[in-house]
Amino acid sequence: MSGRSGGVLVYVSAAVAARSADAGAIVAAVLAGTTVAGPAAGGLLAAALTVPHLIGPLAGRLLDGRSQPGPVLAAAFVWYAVFVAGAAMLLPVSVAGAAVALAAAGCAGPLVTGGLSSRLAGIVAGTRGHDRRDGTASADTSDARSRLERRGPDAVVATQERDRRDGPPPAAAGDNRGRTQRRDDTAPTDVSDARSRILRHGQDAEASPQEHDRRSGTAPSDAGDNRSATAPSETGDTPSATAPSDAGDTRSRTQRRGQALDALTYGVSATVGPAAVAVLAAALNPVGALGATAALLLVAAAIVLWLPANAQHGPAQPEGSVLRLLVTSAPLRRTTVATIGSATALAAAPLIATALAGQRGAPPATAAVLMSLYGAGGLLASLLLIARPLTGDPERLVRTGVVIAGVALLAPLLALPFPTAGGLIGGVAFTLIGAASSALFAATLAARTEYSPPGAAARVFATVAGIKVGGSALGVAAAGLVAPLGPAVLIGCSAAVCGLTLAVIAVDAAVASRRARPATASTPSTAVPDHRVVTSRRR
Repeated sequence: MSGRSGGVLVYVSAAVAARSADAGAIVAAVLAGTTVAGPAAGGLLAAALTVPHLIGPLAGRLLDGRSQPGPVLAAAFVWYAVFVAGAAMLLPVSVAGAAVALAAAGCAGPLVTGGLSSRLAGIVAGTRGHDRRDGTASADTSDARSRLERRGPDAVVATQERDRRDGPPPAAAGDNRGRTQRRDDTAPTDVSDARSRILRHGQDAEASPQEHDRRSGTAPSDAGDNRSATAPSETGDTPSATAPSDAGDTRSRTQRRGQALDALTYGVSATVGPAAVAVLAAALNPVGALGATAALLLVAAAIVLWLPANAQHGPAQPEGSVLRLLVTSAPLRRTTVATIGSATALAAAPLIATALAGQRGAPPATAAVLMSLYGAGGLLASLLLIARPLTGDPERLVRTGVVIAGVALLAPLLALPFPTAGGLIGGVAFTLIGAASSALFAATLAARTEYSPPGAAARVFATVAGIKVGGSALGVAAAGLVAPLGPAVLIGCSAAVCGLTLAVIAVDAAVASRRARPATASTPSTAVPDHRVVTSRRR
């Protein structure tokens, strides 16, 4: 299957099947363990399946640098299916043996979640990735500039430092000849050199053209070129230097729409997987339902083999670089903090639903209805974001999403003073919480896509996904401790976690900005590479 639309269809089909099996397997493990050996066994099996998600950096490396993700993902899905089926067969004999098998199955979990998501950007790009490699230098340079502007002063300083440390690119001699020719007005060589630098260095070259020119002593010539690029043409038309920006905006909207679609696959899977397990557990038994999730994983493995080659990939980064990257890269660090904090806060939603039902004297099934509305709100938000994708800086979108999630978590407080209307108010509140959660998830996917370096996207996605699982587990445990204090306290504490997360992000951004200000002030002319020289000459 070829073409972007075909690749997206394959991706969605494989993602829904694999993630439905993943979500259903956790519920089936709890039901099967409880049926065979009691609640403690159910909790043990669920933990055994979820804890291995934390090995994201190791699992993600299997994908990084590969242009054909299908075989690796298919092997991961088959691995997951084999050990889930083994756990179902071992459970009647040995709970410990089943736990070991589920732990082995869970090692493939990061590829089902974050690893698979990391491939979506290249699939959505489709032929555009091939066009970039074929030499559309003006669009490449415009994209590089816009990415650097969105990343802020931290990215500028880091790139400049890398340029000063590493020196000129390997073909510097050729580049210098190109600059000498530029002073003689032989523009085509300059265009070729600019394109080759970007293609050789990827994101590392985003800030290098002006910095490299400054060291080579060609800045005055560039200044003259910039004036010619920005001046109106003789016909009065707008300079063509603005066209690549429009193309970049179109690509950005397409990527954001794809990220909303990915969030939709998670929402559908979280609804379909447990529902299918519930039906199978009633028709067969919980152990049989656990084994049935393995069959769904095999279906996903067959589908994912049809994923197209990734149009956006780079060489794998060195071992250990991703964990260091999540700490040293300011945008990724703040995105990870937002992911942990919001996951911890939103994990309390099932316990809030249970507390609201208990406070009103409603049956326990009312909590399930509220959580169903939570899922419906998430699905509606994902559909809306597919139709109208998010726009703007990913970091700002993430911060806004955390704010909205915190406010939405406070909404159930409105149901407490009105017992008679509490069900309706609670339903609306949980719909809003689900919508906020889905929008925030789409924003974090955009941030991971934007700030992940070439050759490390799968590990970044898988690692952050594993951290999110850990944050959710922490949130459930903490909410269980707070729940006896009443629904109002539980709701307030959950929203307070979002507030604390925002405070940490704000402090981090302020510190990073103060550190970057002296460096950017010392080299003002090299803050953002100007692509207009290239685009003007291409005209």
